[in-house]
Amino acid sequence: MEKCTHLDSFHQFYHQHYGWLYQWLSKYFTCSSQIDDIIQDTFYKIILRPELMTEIKDARPFLAKTAKNMIIDRARRTKIEKNYICTLDHEHYEGCATTPLEHVISMELATQITLAIDNLEDRPKQVITMYYLQGISQVNIAKKLSLSTKTIQADLIKAISYCKHHIQNI
Repeated sequence: MEKCTHLDSFHQFYHQHYGWLYQWLSKYFTCSSQIDDIIQDTFYKIILRPELMTEIKDARPFLAKTAKNMIIDRARRTKIEKNYICTLDHEHYEGCATTPLEHVISMELATQITLAIDNLEDRPKQVITMYYLQGISQVNIAKKLSLSTKTIQADLIKAISYCKHHIQNI
């Protein structure tokens, strides 16, 4: 019965705010399919966490922040995919050609790693992104975040372990 109430609340919330969120995103995107994808991801995140429906005080700022995070996650994922494709292309030209099946498997693995990173807590996500994608050393990450190097190492271990566990369970 409670689940039905949550779905009813979500349905009402969705219909109240869909138009506003679409208009807000259309200021930044011209492609309606991109807007629809971001809206879908934004509301999907909300429906997965029923407690959010009672915690949201002001829907518009919350939706805007969540949509911005979705945009950042998509940009990060696209960057990872492009870097990976460039690496594959580079390997191909150096004589380390992969088969189409290996390429598909590698892309799926990259996608799963990206999804795992997206599900990390904020600080481990930030640390693993800074270390592996931006190439920042652990010492410099510690300085930027005002943390100890041991804390950065612990966050990296936590993030890598989580990603490894996520991949082993697919």
